[in-house]
Amino acid sequence: MVEHHAVVNRLTWMQRRYPVGPGDTLLQKTPISFDVSVWELLWWAVQGASVVLLPPGAEKDPERIARTVRDHRISVVHFVPSMLGPFLDLLEDHPERAAGAGSLRYVFCSGEALPPERATQFNRIFDGDDPPRLVNLYGPTEAAVDVTYFDCPPASEGPVTRVPIGRPVENTTLYVLDRRGRPQPVGVPGELHIGGVQVARGYLGRPELTAERFVEDPFVPGGRLYRTGDLARLLNDGNLEYLGRNDDQVKIRGNRVELGEVQNALVALDAIRDAVVVDHRPGGGRGPVLVAYCTADRDLDPDGLRAALGTVLPTYMIPSSFERLDNLPLTPNGKVDRRALPAPSTDAGEAADSAPRTPAEKVLAGIWAQVLGVDRVGVHTDYFVTGGDSISMLRVRALAEKGNPVHHRRLRPQPHRGGAGRPRRGGPAHRPGRHRDPRPVRPGLPGGPGPPGGVRGRLPGHPPPARPAVPQP
Repeated sequence: MVEHHAVVNRLTWMQRRYPVGPGDTLLQKTPISFDVSVWELLWWAVQGASVVLLPPGAEKDPERIARTVRDHRISVVHFVPSMLGPFLDLLEDHPERAAGAGSLRYVFCSGEALPPERATQFNRIFDGDDPPRLVNLYGPTEAAVDVTYFDCPPASEGPVTRVPIGRPVENTTLYVLDRRGRPQPVGVPGELHIGGVQVARGYLGRPELTAERFVEDPFVPGGRLYRTGDLARLLNDGNLEYLGRNDDQVKIRGNRVELGEVQNALVALDAIRDAVVVDHRPGGGRGPVLVAYCTADRDLDPDGLRAALGTVLPTYMIPSSFERLDNLPLTPNGKVDRRALPAPSTDAGEAADSAPRTPAEKVLAGIWAQVLGVDRVGVHTDYFVTGGDSISMLRVRALAEKGNPVHHRRLRPQPHRGGAGRPRRGGPAHRPGRHRDPRPVRPGLPGGPGPPGGVRGRLPGHPPPARPAVPQP
């Protein structure tokens, strides 16, 4: 239940920060089931601007959007980052369409994390004397759509390396708290809590859920906070960085993994346009593995992707499989629809020349495929990257010892089956382009607790206002 004054505060702040007037035209393309449609439908009317409505379904068509921006001289538009990507790809591939978007003044993004690579691409496309401003917004429906903003840096400042969610809007206070409700120090992740005039009353007819998500503000007498369930951390410059949902945290071989961190590493690669990473449970008693769904201009090179990711991520964070899609499936709200992602392939993806060469390798190949739940494995298949762990290794050992004894300790430093099926001489061999680190593959250790003590989670420079920007009823 969002009160009227909360929406008015949101619109009033937006007009002060990003003013529009009679000479502006907003593009209304967000389905009304998505809260962004609130300001798309109301802001222009309050300020005397104009609005153009896209027909249903056109919000997923970059061509239609680009044509509408050109034909109607659109100055303000909003994208979910998943849709901004295809739109920017179209403009970059067709410079004449980019020229047709010269009327844009503000491009707002929200609904998902905005990859810094997309912000850099935006600056690359709009590199003229008066480029539009790219603004990253963040906020839940429970706090009147948006509660933070961040103006992405211009092209003159070089490639964008990080896109925070920024600072709070007017009459809003943000806290990063640990599980006991204590403020986290700068740089330490915690759950983001929202306070201020935009916090909703609660959920209609759901008192238990309201009591769980809307809690008393321990820092402001009589205040209320909304627990977002989002992980964030306060940066040194006073901005907040979004780290993902707290339920996006999974464990891979005993190590905590943030799916968003793996996804960001993938999108940073030149070969990948967009990506989403999910945890997949293959069954058969095996633990979860990471699967990456990617859009790319050419066929994926799993070995090359693993090698590139291995320079920035630990082994346990490298996906076990990579699936190429023409487009990431989207929900009606324009977000990635994880439920519509196809089941991952059960082929380990090895080249034909990596087929087993000896009787021992053939036996082990069959055992590994059985235990890992894949159709086949090759000589260079990495046991751990494909989803193996110390528990499933015990099963490999048990099956192998029935007819071809192999001590499981030999599998630990040599995760490739080609090394496990023959005696070890002088340590694991170095294969150019593969696993350049010859050290034993060991489970990583999860990060320890942050420094003791803490600081208030309120962002610097944004004290609680003496009075709201709009009168409360």
